[in-house]
Amino acid sequence: MALNAKTDPNYVPKRINGKFAPGWSGNPGGSLEATRRSFNRDFLLALAADFKKHGAAAIEKVREQQPAAYMKICALLVPREMKLEHSGGVKAMTDACSQTAATYRKRQE
Repeated sequence: MALNAKTDPNYVPKRINGKFAPGWSGNPGGSLEATRRSFNRDFLLALAADFKKHGAAAIEKVREQQPAAYMKICALLVPREMKLEHSGGVKAMTDACSQTAATYRKRQE
């Protein structure tokens, strides 16, 4: 039997004239998007903590025991497409930038 004003003297209706009564939410479960963001945040924080603790050892273990999975993970981390644009060339370089490039070229020779 449902509780209502006739059976329970402490009953407070959730809706009054089609509107939610003060203190009653129309979505008691909360926002689906907020729940997803909260879950993602908590998951990533836990993952980061676990990685700090076991990260290098876990990567090494995967590399040694499952090289195909290791390479797949590496490939997924690299962008599929990288767009490079050439603009300005040497003339557009600052003096510091051209000096750095010249130093780099000398080291490569």
